[in-house]
Amino acid sequence: MSLRELRKSRNLTQKELAIQTGINFRSLQDYEQGHKKLTSANGDILLRLSTVLGCSAEELLISDSFNGAPLLA
Repeated sequence: MSLRELRKSRNLTQKELAIQTGINFRSLQDYEQGHKKLTSANGDILLRLSTVLGCSAEELLISDSFNGAPLLA
């Protein structure tokens, strides 16, 4: 699942996720839109996102690396 899909599955807006994680709103938008890669984010950002979204940091990195494409088709 992509970052956007994970956020939406938790019924959060971008603004709510930014507030809950303490991540800059514009940075969060950039991660969702692919302007910034989560693979280049520091561990603290990955930890905050994964905690709020209820997933592992690995899930975030895998979805970012494969642009949300499933690993097995």
